Formats: sequence, structure tokens, C-alpha cells
Amino acid sequence: ALLGEAGFRVVSTESVLLPYLNQRNADETFEFLLRFIGPIRTMFEKLPDERRAQVRAEAVAALDGVSRNGTAWIHHATREPKIL
Repeated sequence: ALLGEAGFRVVSTESVLLPYLNQRNADETFEFLLRFIGPIRTMFEKLPDERRAQVRAEAVAALDGVSRNGTAWIHHATREPKIL
């Protein structure tokens, strides 16, 4: 949903194993994603402050609600450039 809201179209998806992710709780995992995944950080920072809290809460709830085994998904996406 975040990618779609940011104007991206997902072309393909693949999974990679990141075992250290399953050693973190949901909030720590979200912070890790913000710190080390540039596109996620960029999209999150562009959100209005009041929307950030909602997105953070939804993401942490989603992460907390799934069994994590260290698998992460890489989404390859495209986006049309904005013409000014």
C-alpha cells in the first residue's frame, strides 16, 4: 500500500533470508527498516506527521501479527517521473 500511495508500480518481488530480523521485536524491526532501507525511509519522511504515527502503528501491528523467520521481501518497482 505504501508503494502504491507513493506512485510506484511493483514489477516483481523476491524473498531473501535475513536471520537477524527474527531476533527483533516488531517495533525494532520497523526502526531497522526505516534506518537501512532508503526507499522506505524516504516514503515515510514524506508523509505528514499525523500520517506517520498511523503508518508506524499499522506497520508494527502487521509485523507483530506474522510469524517472522528472517525472510524479507524485495519489491522491484517503477514510477513515472513527475513533469514539472
